[in-house]
Formats: sequence, C-alpha cells, structure tokens
Amino acid sequence: MSIRPYSRRLQTIRNIFTKRGAGDFADCPIPKDLIESLMECGICAPSGHNMQTWRFTVLEGAASIQTLETLVRRNNAQFPGFRRPAALILLSNDRRNPYGVQDCSCAAQNILLAARSLGLDAELLNPLTAICDEPEIRAMLRSYDMPDEHIVQVCVALGYSAQRRNA
Repeated sequence: MSIRPYSRRLQTIRNIFTKRGAGDFADCPIPKDLIESLMECGICAPSGHNMQTWRFTVLEGAASIQTLETLVRRNNAQFPGFRRPAALILLSNDRRNPYGVQDCSCAAQNILLAARSLGLDAELLNPLTAICDEPEIRAMLRSYDMPDEHIVQVCVALGYSAQRRNA
C-alpha cells in the first residue's frame, strides 16, 4: 500500500515528502512564539529511557551566529549548508548518556518537520560534535550556559527562504 495518495490529506506526511534543504535564508527574524513552538516539538521527541538529558540552545541575530561560524571554521570544521540563518538551535546532550546522539536526532527531526509546518526553511548541520572540547569552542558554549558535560550533537539552522518555493 502506498502512502502517496494520502499525502495530500496528512500534513506531517506531506512535510516529509516535501522537505528539502534550505537555500539562502532571507534577512528576516523569526517570531519568538515560533521558536518556542519548535522547542516544544523538540521536547516531545522520544528519549532513551525517557532520560531527557538534552538541552536546546537558541542563537539569534547575525552577530552571535557569525561569531560561532568563525570559531567553527577556525577549528578546521565546516558548516556545509550554512546560509546565514535567522536562528540556530544547538541540540546538545550529556556525554555520559549512551542515547544522546539518537535523542538529539529525534528532537531535530521533530524541529525540522515542525519548521516546515510553520512556513520556515530549516537545515540540519553537524559541525560541532568533534570540536566541542576545543578551548575556544568550549568557552563559547559555556557563555551560552551549556554544561561542560554536554556535546553538541546537532545544529538546526532556521529562517525564511530568500526564494519562495512551492511545496
């Protein structure tokens, strides 16, 4: 049985079939209530043994996002797909949690699908996992009140598309 005939009626399934990587983001802020809704969607994701040791850190504004991007590039990591988002969500988890990667991945998927439902473009990025403990990066993460025990497993870049696309 094919799901495609039902995709016109079921918004989540439609979002799955129409999800595409973000192009360039428009220079337009995202309202706080939309960011909060996305966080709630992330929190509703499954968590191994319901431990919920994740943390979602939201960066908004070109200056703070650009500072992080510069540090990432300075540490020889790349931000593929990074196109000047309006917001960047860092999903981190306690390094002692054996399910941390999966938990953050599930939360990120919820955020990506919810963003699509809210008319936002979103891009999954993963530049920080291997460099979280580099001194400059860790210092910046501390400035965001992220515990030293946490590793950023996934980043989600968010914004409005600079080019309107049909879904």
